[in-house]
This record gives sequence, C-alpha cells and structure tokens, in this order.
Amino acid sequence: MNPSLRSLIHAVMLGLLVAFATFGLWQLLRAPAPEPVATASYSSAVSRASPSVVQVEAQRQDRSLPLNDNPILNELFGDDSVSSTVNSQGSGIVVRADGHILTNYHVIREADRIAVTLTDRRQLPATVVGVDIETDIAVLKVNTTAPLQPISAGDDGRLAVGDVVLAIGNPYGIGQTVTQGIVSALRRQVGGFSVYDQFIQTDAAINPGSSGGALVNLRGELIGLNTSVFDGAKDARGISFAIPARMLFSIVDQLVDKKEVSRGWLGVSGTDVSVSPLRNRATSGVFVTGVFQGGPAEKSGLQPGDVIDGLDELATPDSRSLQYVSSHIAPGSEVTVHGRRNGKKFKANLVMGERERQ
Repeated sequence: MNPSLRSLIHAVMLGLLVAFATFGLWQLLRAPAPEPVATASYSSAVSRASPSVVQVEAQRQDRSLPLNDNPILNELFGDDSVSSTVNSQGSGIVVRADGHILTNYHVIREADRIAVTLTDRRQLPATVVGVDIETDIAVLKVNTTAPLQPISAGDDGRLAVGDVVLAIGNPYGIGQTVTQGIVSALRRQVGGFSVYDQFIQTDAAINPGSSGGALVNLRGELIGLNTSVFDGAKDARGISFAIPARMLFSIVDQLVDKKEVSRGWLGVSGTDVSVSPLRNRATSGVFVTGVFQGGPAEKSGLQPGDVIDGLDELATPDSRSLQYVSSHIAPGSEVTVHGRRNGKKFKANLVMGERERQ
C-alpha cells in the first residue's frame, strides 16, 4: 500500500477515536449527578423533646402481709401485719420551667416517697401538686435552683392516622429510650378506662416504666401522654394508648391553680340514637331520655325526645362522646347545643353547669 495512503488512513482512524472519546466524555459530564440517598432520622425531634422527659420513682409501704397465724412475729412486731417496701418506676414530662412535672396517677398512687431523675442524672425529691384519678393524671413539683426545660406543646387536633410519632420514656428503669411508630387510630375509647378519655392509639412500643412518658411528633412537640398498652388479649402487640395533649394541659392548669379538676355538666340523660327506637329522624347523636330539674339543659329549653348531635363546633355522635365533650368545657361557659326536635334541626344556648366530683 502506498505509504501516503497508509498515513492518511491512520490519521483518519486516530481522529475518529479521539472524536468518539471526546463525545463519550462530554455525555458523561453533561449527565445529571445521581440523587443523594435520603436517610430518615428523627434526631432533631428527639434532641428537642428528650431533655424534658424524666424518670419517676415511687416508694410506698405495703402492710398487707398478715401475721395472725404466727404468734412469734406478732409478739415481735406487736401488730397484725408487717410492712414491706414496694417500689415502682415510670416516666414524667417537664411542663413548666419552675419544676412542674406531668405523669400518670398510677405511677405514684399511694406513694410515700417520690423521686425524679433528670436527664443530667440529678435526682430530686418530688411532691404531689394534685391528681385527677378519673383521667389517670398527676402533677408533681420538684425544687431546683436552675429552670428546667419544659416540653413544647403540639396540636394533637392536626394529627392524622398514619402520622409518624415517637415515644420517649424509661422502660424497665434501664434509662431513657425512644421508640417509633405511627398513629394507628384517633379518639379511641377503650372499655375499662375513663369516659373522659379519647386516646391516641399508636404502635410505638410502650413498656412498663414508659407510663407518664411523652408521645411527640416529628417536630419534637408533645401530642400525648403515654399511658397504657392493650391487655385485652394475651398475644396483643403494638397497641398502645396516649392521652391527647390538649386535655393534658387543661388539667395541668387546673391542678396547679386549684388543686382539683372541674368538669362541665349538661344535665341530661340519654342513649345513643343508633340503639334508640325513637330516632327523631336522626342517624347519629344522643336521644334525650330525661332532663334534670333545675339543670342547665332544662333552663335552656331542652326536652326529652330531643336529639343532641353537637356542642358548639364539636360533633357528639353518641352518648360517650357527648359526655367527653361536655366534661371538657369549663363550668359557666356558654355553649350552643345542636340537635333535632320533631325531625327538624334546632339550636339552643346553654350555660354549662359543674359535674359532681366522684
């Protein structure tokens, strides 16, 4: 082959190789960078809420051990029973910088001594400010020279089923622990608990010692007080309950200010429309079967046979929800009752009375 032709062919091939390499490099450079892999972390929510979650230890004397059958012990102790020390552990939430701490009543029930361990490991004696047995809520007070970090309040009214939540507590006394789950149900009413509770249900693990701990959203805001797990079935897992935050702070304020809780009262008796043969053309609500003489309902003109399906803007589809809603309206407050009478919608203005304390 002619040397000139051979050189020309080599030059063309070399040019093509350079062109292909340059084009490939250009394509590589213009390609978008791969998206970073997202990693879910709840550390910011935990760091915001965890300093406000404390450990609560309670101690009481149990004098339930009889000595009647042992004359020697009776002679030694001079009593018909002997006491033993019973210790219990739970969690608590700092709700005021001055040392007010929220927990469950069952954590400190009948306690002779209560101690609170802060996240900096300081242990402080605590006194009981007030309790509300019907909702299983207690407020404690510790004295400290430096202000504590109160937890931020969230709006549990904006919760939706499926929202991610975190439970912070001290299970089994091993130290502060965080578990994660979702909101499984809202306004859950559970048999055996107070009619004044409508729980947040979650599958976040709540173990013994976690009662009184915080259920928080992903902003680290308190949305509930972890209270109990479902024990209605031997193999039940992932069914836990928390008291909604809005109710908590209302009760805390009353216990701190008045040492007791006042609840609203309508002054009616009734049954669910769904089980009443006299539905008054209503599909939900409470069929009024009786009106207490001199009570708020009578004064407002409510009558037996009326159906109540709401107070102000809150629906009351059944008798339990009516009791729940009315109990959380302050006595003396003016409310608008929504209902049906003779098949027609009506409204009545009412001033709430005060429910008798149990």
